[in-house]
Amino acid sequence: MKPITIINIDGETLYNFEKVTLNQAINNHHTFSLVVDYDTVETVGSYTLDDSKEWLGKSIVINFNDTDFLGVITNVKLQHSNGFEGKLLVSGYSKTILLENGAHMHSWLHKSLDTIVNDTVRAAGLTAKINPVFKTPITYQAQYKENHFQFIQRLAKQYNEWLYYDGIQLVFGKPTLAAAITVEYGADMDTLNIAIEAIASTAANFSYNALHNVRDESKSRGRVEGLNELGSYAFDVSKELYSINTQEDLQTKAANKSEIDTFVHNQQGSKMATANVLSATSTKQGLTVGTIIKVTGAQRGLDAFEVKNYGEYIITKITHTATGSSEYRNSFEAISSGTAILPVPEVALPEATTQLATVLSNEDPKQKGRVEVQFQWQKHELKTSWIRVMTPDAGSSDHHAQNRGHVFIPEKGDQVMVGFRFNNPNQPFVMGSLFHGNNGAGGKDQNNYKSIITKSGHILEFNDTNKAESIKITDKKGNQIFIDTAGETITINALKDININAGENLNITAGKNINVNAGDNITENVGKNITTNAGGNIAVSATGNIEETSDNRTELVDKNFKRNATASNEIAGKVSMFSQKENMTLQSGKTVEFNSVEKSNMF
Repeated sequence: MKPITIINIDGETLYNFEKVTLNQAINNHHTFSLVVDYDTVETVGSYTLDDSKEWLGKSIVINFNDTDFLGVITNVKLQHSNGFEGKLLVSGYSKTILLENGAHMHSWLHKSLDTIVNDTVRAAGLTAKINPVFKTPITYQAQYKENHFQFIQRLAKQYNEWLYYDGIQLVFGKPTLAAAITVEYGADMDTLNIAIEAIASTAANFSYNALHNVRDESKSRGRVEGLNELGSYAFDVSKELYSINTQEDLQTKAANKSEIDTFVHNQQGSKMATANVLSATSTKQGLTVGTIIKVTGAQRGLDAFEVKNYGEYIITKITHTATGSSEYRNSFEAISSGTAILPVPEVALPEATTQLATVLSNEDPKQKGRVEVQFQWQKHELKTSWIRVMTPDAGSSDHHAQNRGHVFIPEKGDQVMVGFRFNNPNQPFVMGSLFHGNNGAGGKDQNNYKSIITKSGHILEFNDTNKAESIKITDKKGNQIFIDTAGETITINALKDININAGENLNITAGKNINVNAGDNITENVGKNITTNAGGNIAVSATGNIEETSDNRTELVDKNFKRNATASNEIAGKVSMFSQKENMTLQSGKTVEFNSVEKSNMF
């Protein structure tokens, strides 16, 4: 069959052209270049880009017999030579270039991979076949200073998904592939190269789940599915040659050990996909990236030609060249068609730097002290997942299973500084809080004041002012403990009661005096004894009555016992008065009366 190449620009067929080249590869944009005689487009006498300038930004369709390519023209150049005769050099990209819209920041919360990719592709007005193998909703996914195409490349790399442009639309995830096209060496192909390569693919990756405090690790396996005979041989040699496992963090956040095992296994499969590469040049049309080819070749035998089957391969890279509409060649590279994972895009993972954010909530549903924050580039409903808060000291002990250390969780509306584990934009954590112009007051004069103030108004304040040092604890109602360092005093003020409870002893010692003053009453209740000792005098004074009640009373006086009263009455069931050594004297300013119901004995 005679090769046919047809070019259409903005709906109009270009019948005459000198040369067209189309470069196609998985994981990347496709590029094309077209050479056209100047007078094919421009009128005679034109010396600059007149009519041809209208091609800029227009769609172009390049048809190689049964294969279409849809692209966009991004450059039109007039090349003069031999006077004003010249050529038009037209070039551009696949429609995927529309995803190259400059660095962007966005995030998704609890969304599936296909939803994230679909949102990204739809924003550029691009059509796509999206069917990733990974179906689990992703807790938090950030697009960080990447254009849309770089972001999609990164997702394909992290989740080991297929990514290529099939000529018409973007493919993300392994599609249903068409039947193999037979390509024969000696008929369709004039050169054929088959290569195997030893590739370092063994690895050990770990991931840490903070919520469950679990560190999981997975090592690459001793087998890779989908390799053909040559690829399997190269894999066995590679294992012997590169026997040291690498050790690094798994950049893709995994929910459990099973996901880690899958990611590590897929990474190994992606690396080994190019262990056996077939490359060739041919005149066969109808080929593009993602095409399955059955490679055969006729080899001269003893009596006749013998057909050799090289196996089936999938094209990962191809360059088409057409000189005029009827001359065509291509060169391509292909890997084993049984490969489950394609080579991943060569795209650098973004490294996140510290950022400001605002706390949206601290009501952690798991009650682990986590917060939700919103970065300054996030708007409306965009926010992070529940993230941890760094503190100077955190952990547990034999006496406290939880919350040993500093527990200061930022409040809703607080401004915080956020860092990232391994600089991964998908793994943020709060480093600390910051004051700003509306809520910061500083440390006052000479930075002498340090304080902790809670949201309700409780205050712990340290004053380092020279000769006025103090520590003050004040609650929101004004109850206060004041330690006057300069004045060497401690003052406790309570709006109502002060209660002191001791499980055993309460000891109060003063170097000088103890003064107790009460506006109303002082009440003492003791379960057993009260002992009062004084090195000097004891003075008890009452403007009213003094009442004493006891079972027995004993008064011991080493020297004199005096009692003065306006009137003194002693009433008892029996009264005895003894003078063991000297005389007993009864004296009255008037009469001494002895009254007895019965007899009175005076001797």
